Amino acid sequence: TQGILPLREEIAKKYKEDYGVEINPGQILVSSGSSLALYIAIRILAPSDSEIIVTDPCYACYENMIHLGGAEPIRIPLKLEEGFELDMSKVRASITKRTKAILINSPMNPTGTVFSKNTLRELAELEIPVISDEIYADLNYISRPHSFMEFSENCAALNGFSKFYSMTGWRLGYLIVPEAWIGTAAKLHQNLMILYTFFLNLENELLQQLLLNLKKYLLNLL
Repeated sequence: TQGILPLREEIAKKYKEDYGVEINPGQILVSSGSSLALYIAIRILAPSDSEIIVTDPCYACYENMIHLGGAEPIRIPLKLEEGFELDMSKVRASITKRTKAILINSPMNPTGTVFSKNTLRELAELEIPVISDEIYADLNYISRPHSFMEFSENCAALNGFSKFYSMTGWRLGYLIVPEAWIGTAAKLHQNLMILYTFFLNLENELLQQLLLNLKKYLLNLL
């Protein structure tokens, strides 16, 4: 239920080439879009009655997903005059014994903010698991794209093909977690859905060519 190996190998290759992150294909779970991957990340990290820190504003579904998982969202306000950057002093002040994860999105929906490397480093130093929604990571027109996994392995990274590859209707996303978490994530996934759309089980050579051509095409548009 983690997805075909050739696809997971290509995802691992992307993270190595684009972000300099070494991951094992066994750490990857492919699903039907990234929303289910987000729910799984919440469920494996945050038990009922725990807290997850989120930004305010944030993607509207985040709080719904957190409530659905039985946890409570703790909002950190972002201010226009501060460039919608995350104020780490407010993050630290919001941490309690019930804090089980921090959910971030960079580049961010709806502000478009790209969190600084200093902010990402400081988040990593908190040693609290981070759920990093990286669906917009490659749509960065300011600097080289980053994954939070560059700064910490204590992370559940979400990504997919809907945004950068413009493959919204294919409903193809994935979750990357430490090897110690993947068994729980896979068991939860197989009870929520068996597999992503069958026709996406492409042969390895065809899959490689498809992803390469899409990336070249999109980069030529920039």
